[in-house]
Formats: sequence, C-alpha cells, structure tokens
Amino acid sequence: MAKGPTKLPKHHYIPVLYLSQWADGNGRLYEFSRPNGRSEVSVRPTGPKGTGYERGLYRLTGVPEDVSEAVERKFMAQVDSLAKKALDVLLGEDTPAWTVPSRSAWSRFVTGLIFRNPERVREARTFLEDFWLHDYDNRVEEYNRAKKPSDTDYIDYIASSAERVGLRLTMD
Repeated sequence: MAKGPTKLPKHHYIPVLYLSQWADGNGRLYEFSRPNGRSEVSVRPTGPKGTGYERGLYRLTGVPEDVSEAVERKFMAQVDSLAKKALDVLLGEDTPAWTVPSRSAWSRFVTGLIFRNPERVREARTFLEDFWLHDYDNRVEEYNRAKKPSDTDYIDYIASSAERVGLRLTMD
C-alpha cells in the first residue's frame, strides 16, 4: 500500500520557548481565532507546541532534502536556543548574571519576532531561493571551487550571510 505525502514539520513563528510561560497548570494555552472571517470567536485549547506555527514555513524548495530544512536547523534553532538561556535569566530561573551575550541573544530574538510572521518569512524565502539557491548545484560547485579550506560549507555561508543581511535590515 502506498503511503500518502508526509506532513511537513511544524515551524514555529512564535517559538515554544516563548509560548510555554503562558500555559496554565495543565500545560494548556487557549487559541482564539475568527476562522474564515466569521464574526464569532472560536476558542481552542492547545499546548505551546500546538499553536503559533505553520508547517514547512522555513522550508526551502529547489534544493536537496538535507538542505531544505537548513533555515530551521542552522538559524532559527540557534536563535531560539540562545534566547531560551536569556529568557531563563530574565525569569530568574538561571543564576548567571545578565551579560552582553545574553542581552544580544534576547534582543535578536525579540527583533526576530517582528520578521518571523508567515507573510514576511514567505517574502524572505522567495528572495533566498531566487538569489542564493537558484541553480543550487552549480552555485555549490562554484562556491566550493573558490572557498578556502577554513571556509564553511555553502549552506552555512548562506545562513551567516542571511543573518548579516537580516541584522542590517533591522538596524536600518
């Protein structure tokens, strides 16, 4: 029997680490919405992992499968991991003092919330795919010919370039 298409992974534009602090004693949040523009509001109990996401939001197309999740694995996961440590300091759950790196991680996270909404992510993904990933195999080959032994692989290079461009956009 043939399997149907697999579900794309959940990519949170409101990260679980941030949503968790508002869960009730049973670990539940309550999502309010007006589906299909109706006038009445619907309420749906869920957990932090069950809201604030879109399946495949950060997924790249036109690249090998192992690269398609690079934005989530190499960029968003790092931002969220550092932000979790900073949030623990803010909430008094971690003893290290507030430091320059933790302040930087928290400010990057908060600023990132502005740009993580699905509409902006789709625009950025289109730019990334058109500019950096168009003709992926040839671009990787070209990059590998020009790189120095100390340089990162192509997808790490793109992630660091995207971070620099994103930070510049937030500062302008």
